[in-house]
Amino acid sequence: MTLTVFQYWQRVVWDGGRSLAGRSLGLHGFVTPAEDGNGYFINRLQIACCAADALPFSIRVITDQPTPPTDSWVIVVGSYVPNPHASRDGQRTPASDADEIIPTPAPADPYE
Repeated sequence: MTLTVFQYWQRVVWDGGRSLAGRSLGLHGFVTPAEDGNGYFINRLQIACCAADALPFSIRVITDQPTPPTDSWVIVVGSYVPNPHASRDGQRTPASDADEIIPTPAPADPYE
């Protein structure tokens, strides 16, 4: 099953990840490093009206595999895991493990 980063984030926030449990999921986003060295983030910007109101949404990728280059685009195929690591500004960020990391070109429309 493929979800947008925002859809994944919503499911984790609203139902505690129950609707994601046990499913193999594909997530497409650009890479940013985790400041604490525990994996990295894939990110997308969600737009409601125009680029000026874009909000970033991130999923922490917890893996032992090498981190792809910052700002590169990847598809992470994995499954939901509870995020044991505090993230940006002390907030928790939804997390996924990574069974497969597929480098991909940036989409024509990088926004969700």
